[in-house]
Amino acid sequence: MTRRISLALTLHNHQPIGNFGWVLGEVFEQAYQPMVEALSRHPTVRVGLHYTGPLLEWLRAERPEFIDALRELVDRNQVEILGGGLYEPVLASLPERDRVGQLTRMAETIEAMFGRRPTGAWLAERVWEPDVPTSLVAGGYGWTILDDSHFRAAAIPEDAMWGPYTTEDQGHLLDVFGTEQGLRYRIPFHEVDEVIDYLRDHATEDGQRLGTMGDDGEKFGAWPTTFEHCWGKGRWMERFFEALEENAGWLQTVHPTAWLAEHPPIGRAYVPTGSYAEMGEWSLPPDESRAYSVALHHATDADLPERRWLRGGFWRNFLTKYDESNTIHKKMLRVSEKVHKAVALCGGQLGKPTGRVQLTIPKGTSSGRTFRLKGKGVRSKAGTVGDQLVTVKIIVPPEIDESLSYFFSEWRQKHGYDPGRK
Repeated sequence: MTRRISLALTLHNHQPIGNFGWVLGEVFEQAYQPMVEALSRHPTVRVGLHYTGPLLEWLRAERPEFIDALRELVDRNQVEILGGGLYEPVLASLPERDRVGQLTRMAETIEAMFGRRPTGAWLAERVWEPDVPTSLVAGGYGWTILDDSHFRAAAIPEDAMWGPYTTEDQGHLLDVFGTEQGLRYRIPFHEVDEVIDYLRDHATEDGQRLGTMGDDGEKFGAWPTTFEHCWGKGRWMERFFEALEENAGWLQTVHPTAWLAEHPPIGRAYVPTGSYAEMGEWSLPPDESRAYSVALHHATDADLPERRWLRGGFWRNFLTKYDESNTIHKKMLRVSEKVHKAVALCGGQLGKPTGRVQLTIPKGTSSGRTFRLKGKGVRSKAGTVGDQLVTVKIIVPPEIDESLSYFFSEWRQKHGYDPGRK
């Protein structure tokens, strides 16, 4: 019997807010455009593509014909578009309300542009904390991609990493794929035949293995020397796609969502806090970072079993390592708090936790008032949908500045308002 295996190629394309237009134009010509053109020439090669919000906005304004070409690939089920946080935030650093807001805005943007709401989310910097499933599920997502180092930290054996696992937080189920290091390091830097042989070596007779390769799209042309390698004289991507087509009898390219539709997760896993391996080194103080690097390389070179457990520091250590990072983060938290309190005080729209509807809060709404959203509650086993009750809770700031105190005192005297009699 022929041994078979599937491959889920997923590319993450990102440009930060405020990047120079000429930079985006250059990367577009070196990486983004050649990839979509190559996929158009190879219609049987399926991939997942993720474009962050700032990049999507630039593409829609400056390269609308690219969006049209990408939409054609989506319409013929060759490309699956991933969602995530709209502006590529590290989700774990945000308040829950802003996590869901970022996730749903991205989903709505993708649905408007490509006609399909994403079910998979790219996790910025692959920063994972155990409560992330709650946020992703609330944003309407069912799966994400982590690093294989996350799987090692969850005590998953090396030969059992070829496929997704289910995890959960407070009962909110999420499927997680692990981007396989062997594929990530080989594509596109080793010979095409070596990549194909690597996949063949991991194929099985039942064909139940899935190799996931999730990595930066910019390394296919925009990184130094990679354009000539991938699209120029080296023709690496063209030769790779041709090899995938030639070996389609035992090597199938699939979307993560399509794989989950036909294959159950391998099992259940609980993933501790983490990111990709290098993040664990960078987040440590300089002296400890060097010591960790030496220990990790020694364990790797000697193939010691304990290398699986060397994880480095906690990503939040960046907030202590760099004061300016902590300052910006805390400013963000204060602004978020002010905005949401202003909505409650002056009226506005707040998102339902599922992100599917908007709830208008009338002016003057007091804490404790409950709103009923008809037909927006939990679906029963019988298929009926109940109502959702939303209770407003207004939290007063722990410190009231003089301007706010003066405003309320003047307003109270002018209107004769006595809250003690309400």
